[in-house]
Amino acid sequence: MGKIYDLFVVPQNYNKSTINEFIKTAEKLDLNGLCFCFEIKDLIEAKKIKEILYSFKSKKKPKINILFGIIINEIHKNKLYQKINLFRNIADLLIAKATSPEIQRAICEAKKIDLLIRNYAINLELQKYGYFDVAMTNLCKKNNIANIIIFSDLIVLYRQKRSNYLKFIKADLKLFRKKKAPIIVASGAKTFFELRDKYSLLSIINIFERDDEFRDRICKTTKEIAELTL
Repeated sequence: MGKIYDLFVVPQNYNKSTINEFIKTAEKLDLNGLCFCFEIKDLIEAKKIKEILYSFKSKKKPKINILFGIIINEIHKNKLYQKINLFRNIADLLIAKATSPEIQRAICEAKKIDLLIRNYAINLELQKYGYFDVAMTNLCKKNNIANIIIFSDLIVLYRQKRSNYLKFIKADLKLFRKKKAPIIVASGAKTFFELRDKYSLLSIINIFERDDEFRDRICKTTKEIAELTL
């Protein structure tokens, strides 16, 4: 089993000292790379953050690859597509949150999104109607949009919410595995203490799918998504 990229870390700020702590920890955990993800107001802020992140690539030459991700969190389709077009050329990865079943479908149909976050752990509407069907899974495969399973959600959720989240994960894994659609696991770390190594991240998969080939495919998917941008 190869190394894995953590493609969804969400620092609480983009100070150089904060980014440096994440990088040093990721190196100790033997990760392939990190994607630092932020919700961005405009292109000015996006360029500022990207410049900070890329300064580590040019000067300090870390042992891991560094990527810049922009999170899109919209409740209207038109604004979703506007944000996609605005940020596509500056972000290494575009990550979109499914705020409703309608937006979830629109994300699956988009051709410029890299990663999909499903808020079914919190959103009651998505809990009821948010299960992926075969059509949406095929769209993700066609448009190369990876569904993210977030490790930190299992830590912060409890009782019924955690139970619901696990049900969705189980359903997603079964369907995405069958259709060979892209799916990844990421830490969702807000601090460098919350980063996880490869084995911890993939332990979520082990709960439902004890299949070495499937785990290898998830590692390979993170690598392919990341290295398309490098």
